[in-house]
Order: sequence, then C-alpha cells, then structure tokens
Amino acid sequence: EEENHKFFTNERINLDSSSIIFNSWDKKKNIKFPKEMTPELAEEIGVHLGDGCLSFNKKYFSVKTNKKERDYMLNFIFPLYKRLYNLDLKLMELESVVGFEIYSQAFFDFKNKVLKIPYGNKVEKIYVPEEILQTKNKEIYRAFIRGLFDTDGCAGVSRTKKDYPFLTFTIKSEKLIREVGEMLNKLGFIPYVGKWMITLNGNLMVAKWLKE
Repeated sequence: EEENHKFFTNERINLDSSSIIFNSWDKKKNIKFPKEMTPELAEEIGVHLGDGCLSFNKKYFSVKTNKKERDYMLNFIFPLYKRLYNLDLKLMELESVVGFEIYSQAFFDFKNKVLKIPYGNKVEKIYVPEEILQTKNKEIYRAFIRGLFDTDGCAGVSRTKKDYPFLTFTIKSEKLIREVGEMLNKLGFIPYVGKWMITLNGNLMVAKWLKE
C-alpha cells in the first residue's frame, strides 16, 4: 500500500451525456444522470456488473438478487438509485429473487454509450469501466469493489484451517477479475486471483476489508 501511495492522484472524471436520448417515460419520470464519476456511482456500477442485466431489446435494465437480500434491496439499492438517477423503483418479488426492472432509452444510453458497459450476456464481456480506473481514487475503487462483492461475493471460514476466514467472489470474466485483482493490489490487499475468482485469505485481509 505504501509503494502505491503516489498512484492515487484523485483525478476528476467528467461524464459526457450529450448522446443520451430521452423517451417519453424518461421525461415523465424526470430521470437524471451523474455528471462525473463518484463513489456512489462506482458502487452502483459494481452492483450492475454483479447482478444487473442490460438488454438492447426494449432498452431493458434490471437488478435481481436472492430473496434473502430483500432488506438490502429496499433500504440500500432503492435509495441509491433515487439519489443517482431520481428513480422511484417498485419492488419485484419472485419465488427466489427480489429486484426491479425498468424500460428506459436514456438509462440504456447512459450505461452503454457513456459508461461503455456492454449489453446482453455478460460472460467474458464485462470489465471495469475506464471512467473508474482513470480516477485513481481510493474511495471510488473501494466503492466499486464493494458493490461487486455485495452482489457476487461471499464470506466463509476454511474447513481445513480452524478459524481461518476468507472472502471470495466469482465472475465469469477474466478481464474483470484481473482488473479487480490489480485494484485490490493498489489498495494494499494480497488477493489470490484465479481465472474467474478472487479470494482474500486470513484474519489480516478480512480485517482490512471490513475497515475499508
């Protein structure tokens, strides 16, 4: 972490939304978009890459999580989307998942044209947006990784080593895994990086994670 201290220069990254097209629904809902990269936006992008779905057809977007995450969805995700995009979301509850879905030309354009997040099947297509990497900002890096972990991560204790905790998340994108591993290194973590998996092992790493 000390070696990478000079890496974090806290660059301000502005977002150009001039290419966004607003349909009648967008105008009615008075949807808005952030003008620069922030920790809250970075965390939302992490959530999107973890449990989100962006589709070109009908300009569809959704986030769906395990039904056990109902409180997380209502008390964290919904207020986050209200602050970022002025969206008043309606909870969708299915047999095994909870979440929301919207049909928005403007939201699709922001995600795909402004943030360059690919639509459709996410396997091997997703990566950390350049607008996040270019900030070289600790809080923004942490926020993005937190959102990703909240949706695709888990915590546990090793069966072979007594009281040996670990954190891990699995995502089927080698590029995303490699980039997140590099971000964790810059933040002073020592991750194990596999093809589709990152693991942080031991009390020191878990304590640092909880603190940051």
